[in-house]
Amino acid sequence: MGQNCKYLLQCSTGTKLEVYDDFLTLHFVKADALSQVTDKLTKGFGKMLGGIGKMGKLGATISEAVDVNDAGKTICFISIENLQLSSSELIIDETAIPISPQNSGLAKQIFDFIEGTRRSYDTMFQAGEIEAWKPVVGVSRSFALFGGVFEVSEELDAYNAYRQKFHDLASTYSERFKEQYTSKVCNLYTFMAFFPKIYAANFEPLVKKAVDILIGEELWNVTFGSFMEQHEENFHSAIDVFSTTLENVTLTAKANQEAVDSALSFIKDSCGKNLESDWQKKAYDKQAASIMKEAANDGGNLDDNQQKELYERINTAELFAMVFADFWRVELTLAFILKQNGKTSYKLSSLFLKENL
Repeated sequence: MGQNCKYLLQCSTGTKLEVYDDFLTLHFVKADALSQVTDKLTKGFGKMLGGIGKMGKLGATISEAVDVNDAGKTICFISIENLQLSSSELIIDETAIPISPQNSGLAKQIFDFIEGTRRSYDTMFQAGEIEAWKPVVGVSRSFALFGGVFEVSEELDAYNAYRQKFHDLASTYSERFKEQYTSKVCNLYTFMAFFPKIYAANFEPLVKKAVDILIGEELWNVTFGSFMEQHEENFHSAIDVFSTTLENVTLTAKANQEAVDSALSFIKDSCGKNLESDWQKKAYDKQAASIMKEAANDGGNLDDNQQKELYERINTAELFAMVFADFWRVELTLAFILKQNGKTSYKLSSLFLKENL
C-alpha cells in the first residue's frame, strides 16, 4: 500500500483497491495467476525441455515481462466514465469489484469519496469570470531619451495599457494554474489526467477576453475556437511539455510490449519445438495461449520506475514559466488578428509584431 492511501478494499477474488486523493489503483491477481501457469509448465514439461534449469530461466523471462503489472492499474477520478455501486459490486469503468456484506460499508465510503471528489472538479475547473474592462483612452506624450525626444502616440499608449492588462491577467491565471497543479499533480498518471484540464480552465478566460475585444471591433469572423487554433500555432510551449511526455509514455509502453512479444515468441518457437507428441503439443498450446493472452494485454503498462523516471523529466519551474508565457501571449495573437483586419484603434507597430511573432 502506498503512502497517503485513504481507503483499502481487499476482495475475496484477490483484487485489491487502493484509493488516494485523486486516483485509485486496482491490483489484480493476474501476475500470480500467470506465475501458477508458469509453475505448471515447469513441472509438466521440465524434463522434456531439458530439466528444471532451462524452464526456470524461461519462467524468469516470463516473470520479468509480467512485472510491469505489479504496480496495478491506476485510474484518476477525473478519467472515470462509469462509477456505480450496488449491494454486490462496485463498478469502475469496465471493472466490477465484488462486494461482500462485511465490506459494504467501506465500499459505500469509497463510492461517496470518489463521487464527492469528482463533483469538486466541476467547481475547480470552471473558467473564472473577468470583470469588464473600461475602454482605454490613450494619451500622447513625449519624453527625453538619450539626448533625443521619444514620442508616444495615443494608439501606442492605449496598446501598452491593454498589454499590461493582459500581463496582469496572465499572471493571475498562471498563478491559479500553479496552485491547482500543485494540489492535484503528484505522479505521471495525475499529470497526464489533470494537466490538460487545469491548463484549459485557466487559459479560457484570457481567450474569452480577447474575443470580446474582437467583437467590440466588429470582427465577427473570429470565434473562440479559431482564436485558440491560431494562438496555439505560435505559442504552445507548455503544451509541448505535455505532448513530449505523452510521446515518451507511448514509446515506453511500446518497448514494454515488444519485450513481452519477444519473450512469448521465445516460448512458442523454442519450447514448442521440443514437444514430441500431439497431446503434449495441445497441452502446451493451451497453457501457452493463456500466458500470451495475459502478458499481451498487460505488457504495455509502465512499471513504477518507468513512471517515476518519465515524471521526473518534467521541470515544474520551467513548466510554470511556459504556462505564463503562453497565457500572456494571447495579447500578441489578438494584436496580430486586429492588424490583419486593418484595425487601428488597438495599434501595434510592425516592428513589435515582427520581433515577437
